[in-house]
Amino acid sequence: MAANEQISSTGVQTGFSIQKLEGIVYLILIVGSILDHGSTMFGLALHNNLAEANPFVNWMVSKNLWLLFDLSTLIFIISSTRLALLNWKDRGTRMILTYPFIVGVVRMAAGLWNLFLL
Repeated sequence: MAANEQISSTGVQTGFSIQKLEGIVYLILIVGSILDHGSTMFGLALHNNLAEANPFVNWMVSKNLWLLFDLSTLIFIISSTRLALLNWKDRGTRMILTYPFIVGVVRMAAGLWNLFLL
């Protein structure tokens, strides 16, 4: 049992271990990125009158670099967060997970907005 898990009076474990929380945060990040990327590419392919509002992303799409950039960004965020969690064991490690969580939620919201626009 992890140090931050507790056993209730019924004998059931309560709370999340940092590993479970980390996995959930990474899943939110990956699903949000897939939803944003996929919905944008689907919308751009489906409707000729739609355009990407972000000029940097628009440039990357035109040069077929956006998928590579998205994958590189995901790898960087996950690996840097993981390394920080391994090195900073007693410094509020759950707070480190807020960065990938916020990025995942924002990308998920952008993907849902893209789907709404379609």
